[in-house]
Amino acid sequence: MAAIDVTPFGDGQFLIQLFPVSNIPDQIGFGRYYEATCEVALEDGNATLHECIVHRPTNRRNVVGVRLTDWLVILIKTDLTLTQLSHAAVSVAQYGRELSEQKAATRRNQV
Repeated sequence: MAAIDVTPFGDGQFLIQLFPVSNIPDQIGFGRYYEATCEVALEDGNATLHECIVHRPTNRRNVVGVRLTDWLVILIKTDLTLTQLSHAAVSVAQYGRELSEQKAATRRNQV
């Protein structure tokens, strides 16, 4: 997966947008939030697992109007720096249970 954007989100948390994502399971619905385990593989080859929240956005289109279906947004809390994450390979190692939008917002402070 290619990280197209890594944004600091406060208190060691980052929002990471991934595109393209070729292995999204069918049960991961558009506009939904999920608990997950994410893998962060650094440039030096070291990889670590982190709890994260995954969101699969709806109704996104690219610059020529084609609908994007292979895009994820991840909220992850880590001790890594912005520079490290920006150069890392980030992927979802395992999807967990679905979260409501309210529960995902609450979990944001716990991730």
